[in-house]
Amino acid sequence: MSVHIDSVALDQSFAPAVVTFTHSVDNSASPENVVFTYDFGDGSATASTPEATITHTYSTPGAYTVKITATNDCEEESAEMTYDGYVRVASSVVYVTPGTGTGTFPYNTPESGFSSIKVAVDNAIDGNALILGTGIYETSNELVIDKAITVVGTGATPESVVVRNTVASQGHRTMQVNNAGAFVANLTIENGYNNIGANLRLASGVVSNCVIRGGTAVANSNGAGSGVEFAGAGTLTHCVVSNNVVQGTSSDGGMTGGAIYLPYNSKNGRISNCLVAYNRYVTSGETVKSGTAGIRFFGENNETKVENCTIVANTVEGTLSDDSAGIYCTSWYVRFRNNLVVGNYETGKDRFTATRIEEHCTNVNGLTDADSSVNEIFRNFARGDFTVKPGGAAYNKGTASGLALTPSVDLAGNSRVVFDTIDIGCYECQRKPGFAIVVR
Repeated sequence: MSVHIDSVALDQSFAPAVVTFTHSVDNSASPENVVFTYDFGDGSATASTPEATITHTYSTPGAYTVKITATNDCEEESAEMTYDGYVRVASSVVYVTPGTGTGTFPYNTPESGFSSIKVAVDNAIDGNALILGTGIYETSNELVIDKAITVVGTGATPESVVVRNTVASQGHRTMQVNNAGAFVANLTIENGYNNIGANLRLASGVVSNCVIRGGTAVANSNGAGSGVEFAGAGTLTHCVVSNNVVQGTSSDGGMTGGAIYLPYNSKNGRISNCLVAYNRYVTSGETVKSGTAGIRFFGENNETKVENCTIVANTVEGTLSDDSAGIYCTSWYVRFRNNLVVGNYETGKDRFTATRIEEHCTNVNGLTDADSSVNEIFRNFARGDFTVKPGGAAYNKGTASGLALTPSVDLAGNSRVVFDTIDIGCYECQRKPGFAIVVR
């Protein structure tokens, strides 16, 4: 007589997992009298059954060796078989540690996790949470997150965990997020190089609490977006998009530019509580039709929502026939609410220019350079302190009415709607005008 396990089925991939084993015997004199006994390999008590199946719950992740024994007391028959590492129960939490992880299943500790973020993403399954240890993750190929997974950095700030492209030539985007169930948070995405969406292509999913910086895009008839390209209905929230560069060329079709670029196919995107600052559009001396350093919308019926954002200190360098250093929107039905679009500058025309928004869009409770100076809005514009000045032009001037989602915290993690109403921009002032601390 011989015994074998015919199949194993898990009700889910993660622990706790209920596993159903199917088994049978060959060459038994009376197979109807056989009893099957299992050692499940997880330290639990053995279990026996005369039936063709048996179930067992594995409470913790791991690779388990299973031993099955068949006995037939009537015929004095017995047989056994051991299956090494036969059952693999995954961990929902997977660790990644740059350069030091051993890559040992189930990858559920910093020591046994992956050392490469790309390998970790490639091996992930829907529902995984990838926990990234502090350090730099270098990649020469685009990191594509097209599964319903969470990728989150463990550092105290997003700058503690860096995903960095290492090749400064076209076609080397840093990251793409392309799954409605994907969530990327608390890391830096940097140094991408591509004509569209150099650092990040956001087709769907959520990117939150990230720094997106140092991207380079060469503008042409296909678009730009040195920091982020929206390619669907993704959400960018509580992020800093800074120090990205768009290089304008003579082939610029007049619809390109922007550290954030939203083409016609980016319908129903959302940008919330973000700071877009210190990005540049550089013409390189060529004749360029149009350029935007901050956010560029193009195409009909975009229907994106831009809420509680600060678009500041972005620069268009050179003389263009049609430009706006802050926001340039020719899409229809984009909704702007509670945004600061100030302190953006065009060197060729020697002027501050805040925004160009078409009349078929809505712009509610926004502030531009035409409304107030930067010194009436920010605590210290010259030093890059873009927090709201107590009692200033943006203080308590916003409205939560009509917001897609009223955020609970601002970009700095402080409470929103501290006093009478929400402030305009990505930061909420935490004190009233005239408040002082007196030390005796």
